[in-house]
Amino acid sequence: MKKLNYDFNINDDFILNKFQNSVVLDIETTGLSRKYNNIFLIGLCEIKKNSSVELFFAEDLGEEYDILKEIKPYLDKNIITFNGNSFDIPFIKEKYDFYNMDFPQVEGFDLYRYIKNYKHILNLKNYKQKSLEEYLNINRDEFISGAEVVSSYRDYLINKDYENFKDVIVHNRDDIIGLTNSLKVVEEIEEINSIEIKEKLFIINTINFDKNTLIINGKTNFKTTSYFNYFNYSLISKNKYFTITIPTHRAKYDNNRFCNFVLKSEFPNVQNKIKIPSPKEILILKLDGILFKNVYEIVKRILEENF
Repeated sequence: MKKLNYDFNINDDFILNKFQNSVVLDIETTGLSRKYNNIFLIGLCEIKKNSSVELFFAEDLGEEYDILKEIKPYLDKNIITFNGNSFDIPFIKEKYDFYNMDFPQVEGFDLYRYIKNYKHILNLKNYKQKSLEEYLNINRDEFISGAEVVSSYRDYLINKDYENFKDVIVHNRDDIIGLTNSLKVVEEIEEINSIEIKEKLFIINTINFDKNTLIINGKTNFKTTSYFNYFNYSLISKNKYFTITIPTHRAKYDNNRFCNFVLKSEFPNVQNKIKIPSPKEILILKLDGILFKNVYEIVKRILEENF
């Protein structure tokens, strides 16, 4: 087993404060099957100012157990991944079970799942880590695909060639660094989603439609339990979380599309923030996706009315 260490300074105060006591994790595997494929590389980085990227590399498939054993102390921290709640963490757990190793109760923050809740804000071409890095202007010297990494590792097992080894290591190291720097998007999203009302902070977490009902969930620093129920919306604030529920109308926007909207008479002080043609009597909230600016305006007005 090879253990490699690369110095990496994290200088962003938001990342350092928001994700303290956390570890960024990324694995490389010989395939997608937890049962039949192997983990051959695990990369880690603790969120702290003077940090490093630590890589645990299996020089042959028999060293899988060794690298799993090496990372165990890190699993007690909050684990940050990109799609790791579906892939990395279950894969590691399967291997721990196979080797009869105790697997701790892992708490994880999956940046992939997080950003997918905010499609209406980010408008990425897709939700791969590479696209997120491009959106944040995070540049790599070179990018090697996951398929190329697997091929390079297989070649390395046969010929022990340094170039194959380098390809694998650089890919995982840069994934860890890129993922760590990409946590900056959380600050951007929280700023866009934040509403401050008389020193009370509200941050929108999710915006969803259940049939024709718009449901907004979020968190707040407001501790008092409050319930409000009106003809055009309901609002619950409890245990530092809030939920706003708004019935909407649905109708054809054109020959091919439907839209969800509210009547301006139901929200008379809310301005239309979307530059799409619509009757002046309505406020469209969904058309080819959620229209965030209009939803935000309604949420802000509801919070102002009640707090």
